Amino acid sequence: MLTLLRVEMMKVRKSAILKLCAVGALCAPLLNWVIALNMQQQQGTSVTFTFYMEQSNLFIAMIIGTLLYGLFTTYVFEREFSEDMMKHLLTVPVTRMHLFISKLMVVALGLMALTLTAFLGGLLLSVVSGFSGITVNTVLQAGLQYVKAWAVFLPLMLPVVLITVVFRNFVAPIAFSIIAEIILFVVMQSQYIALYPWAAPILTGTNILTDAFLEPGTMVGTPSINLVILAGFSLTTLLLSVVYMKTQDLT
Repeated sequence: MLTLLRVEMMKVRKSAILKLCAVGALCAPLLNWVIALNMQQQQGTSVTFTFYMEQSNLFIAMIIGTLLYGLFTTYVFEREFSEDMMKHLLTVPVTRMHLFISKLMVVALGLMALTLTAFLGGLLLSVVSGFSGITVNTVLQAGLQYVKAWAVFLPLMLPVVLITVVFRNFVAPIAFSIIAEIILFVVMQSQYIALYPWAAPILTGTNILTDAFLEPGTMVGTPSINLVILAGFSLTTLLLSVVYMKTQDLT
């Protein structure tokens, strides 16, 4: 199992996908850095480190994460089909479940690497720009928010995995990620945001919710309900993926 995991990680390292996604992950801190500097110059307002990092994390949770992480996940699972390697892999002593689990672990580690890239990029830009309020405590708090967003993005990748192994191409999972993102834009300003699984990175991984938004009657459900829905949805897609991997001809 460990050997299979090392092989999977080696394939990702040798490809350009991780570097490409790392550049995409840096877009969040870079774009928000430009916005922050513009605020300081035109409005004369001082930008704090906490505000800047929260906005960068929100950018990932709201826009970049679903598409970028979905692209990486699709690549990890689709590569064997596009390169016609699946039929050769299954002829050696490698079980389907070991292959499936190793790829899920690579996805988790890859998404963590991308999240860390965005966090360190934002931290570096904050130090260079001299944003106020950079302390050990604020850095740890910002890091915790990024980790929370990463944690809830992981189950959101399971539907992408299922669609990838079923359709065995890039088009279907990428189209699915785009549709999920479009729906998020529609529901994120509505009272039904907590009922949509893809809102979890915003509700859990950021501090976007204000006290006014959390008043009774303002939102249908709560962030806790959102996590319950996310757990049920992700477990269902995980089960379907396992059943498909075990029963269908993947070659």
